[in-house]
Amino acid sequence: MQQIQEEFAKLKIDTSITGFIHCQEFDKHFSNNEHHENPQRTQSIDQTIQDYLQSKNIKKQVEQLSQFKQCDINHLKLVYDQKYIDFVEGLFKDVGDKKITKDFVHLGDTYLCKTSAITARKCVQAVLEGVDKILTQEWKNAFCSVRPPGHHSGHKSQPNGFCIFNNVAIAAKYARQKYNVNKIVIFDWDVHHCDGTEAIFYEDPNTLVISIHRYDNKTFYPGSGDPNKIGGKNAEFKNINVGWNVNWKTDDAPGYDDYVYAFDRLLGPIIKQFGPDFIIISAGYDSAMGDPLGCIKNTREGYQYMTEQLSQICPKVLAVLEGGYNLDVTADCALATFQQLMGVPQEFPVNIQPLKCGLSAVTTTVDKQKEFWTCLSSKELIEYQRKYFGQAADLISGGHLSAFEIKDNLIIKTTKKAEFKFYSTLTDLSNPYYEENQRLIKFLPKLISFDDKTCSITMENLTYGLENGSILDLKIGYKTYHPNCSAEKRKKEMKKAAQCDQNQMGLRVGGIKIRDQNGELTINKHGSEAYHLIRNEKLMNDYIEQVFRSNLAEQPNREALQGCIKFIQELVEVLQTIKRMFRSTSILIIVDNISKKYQIKWIDFNYVMKLSDDDENPKEQMDNNIIGGLKYLISMLKQIEQK
Repeated sequence: MQQIQEEFAKLKIDTSITGFIHCQEFDKHFSNNEHHENPQRTQSIDQTIQDYLQSKNIKKQVEQLSQFKQCDINHLKLVYDQKYIDFVEGLFKDVGDKKITKDFVHLGDTYLCKTSAITARKCVQAVLEGVDKILTQEWKNAFCSVRPPGHHSGHKSQPNGFCIFNNVAIAAKYARQKYNVNKIVIFDWDVHHCDGTEAIFYEDPNTLVISIHRYDNKTFYPGSGDPNKIGGKNAEFKNINVGWNVNWKTDDAPGYDDYVYAFDRLLGPIIKQFGPDFIIISAGYDSAMGDPLGCIKNTREGYQYMTEQLSQICPKVLAVLEGGYNLDVTADCALATFQQLMGVPQEFPVNIQPLKCGLSAVTTTVDKQKEFWTCLSSKELIEYQRKYFGQAADLISGGHLSAFEIKDNLIIKTTKKAEFKFYSTLTDLSNPYYEENQRLIKFLPKLISFDDKTCSITMENLTYGLENGSILDLKIGYKTYHPNCSAEKRKKEMKKAAQCDQNQMGLRVGGIKIRDQNGELTINKHGSEAYHLIRNEKLMNDYIEQVFRSNLAEQPNREALQGCIKFIQELVEVLQTIKRMFRSTSILIIVDNISKKYQIKWIDFNYVMKLSDDDENPKEQMDNNIIGGLKYLISMLKQIEQK
């Protein structure tokens, strides 16, 4: 039987039918209190689409399904264990002599009524029938106006986030089981991160899960969606998060331009390289302008653009409703998506101008993903990016502890010409060190933009979100002077080195800030005050440990220690392949044990030159000056870790 189904699925049936899936029985999931997730959501969508079909007299292009049984329990088991299923279906069942009298259950933000479990299973079945129609090529694509939504479900022991069963996750597993579909993309544009979907497929190398969502540095529900989460064992780079971090005091919310930029610079190229056989859209419209929960400004054209682009990559597209809580806006955006699935012509704005928060979010994810997705480093995409950054590089170094113009999550730093040149040519394809730069970029803080008139750069503020943390600025290298500097300058730097055992350790402290359990400064030293305070190996070890025990933690932050060790080890490995030397650069470490975050970056690039420019060691094959200091730092961190 399975072989027959597979052969049938391979038949080239010419169809122009778009499916529309809806059902009045979805209304039987309802709350006794006012709630954003209510039957009016799908009622509004269904009426809007029906009115459109009637007015255009194009019902022949559309086939509708509106009656569904409950899905087979084995289909639920593709994602859920029996315990979870029993929990959902047993909430209103009598147990022995104990009679259930309640009509509603509220589990945090999620309600269930007596008919919710049945309705949720009918919702799953509706989506699965959409899968059947598309993969047997009866339909070219489909839109599912279904509820309750599902993308938050799948990793917790009970329903959450308004969700009961994860419709799209079950659909993907069903498609693979029944039709032997190999590569599947789940594209989630809901304003909330798809934490359930991510968890279900985190170690699945054949399912590419993409989420573009509001993040706000983990403070926006559900707090997940970190761009660093790239996939689990054997599935690295198959999980892609684009998280908007919006400063609501100074920034506008991302909208059409930002979604288009994210798709064209990042998501579209990755999906093309992945080569999907089937695409499922988690179509949440709480990312639309006017939604009371999302407060983001995507538009109907934004959803149409993404739908069109996805359909061009793989015509087999199933769009499944997730969130969306402004009834009129949600209905209009759902109609826009449906129109695009039908192939209704649509003109899109030619010129876009993404916001800084949009550019920053996309750049962050590009940096995390480009190691695997080679398409992201193509000449065309780099040039496309430059249109919006000006003469921008992907990343740029962060700053010292000295004064900058700080604007929340950004820093504006005025640089010297040599440092500015290093930054401005990081992604210049004509730069003879272009390939080296691509290996170095991930160690540097992120560039937002820069201004050659003022010789200033705008970059990420590495302390943003870690304001209560302790900070350590380590100048790396036995020598921190330029080979061609004056004799007076060389003498001055050598004197500094002698005063703090830099000649033995290969590093010295450029600045240090230690904060207590309330985030108050207890130590704040810079420049000569810092290296006079920390003048030998024992003191260096002690103060580094204090940084990792920031906020008077009983033990050093092990996660931060291990992360910093890994970072520096990887930097050493890369530097061993580099044909340049770096003088007077620094490692910046920030540990905030109140927010349980840490940060480490390589910063400051005033003196970057060819290895052969070192008149003291012109035949060196690698920059042992800085590598020696980094290795020493690794050994110190390992000693602290092993205590």
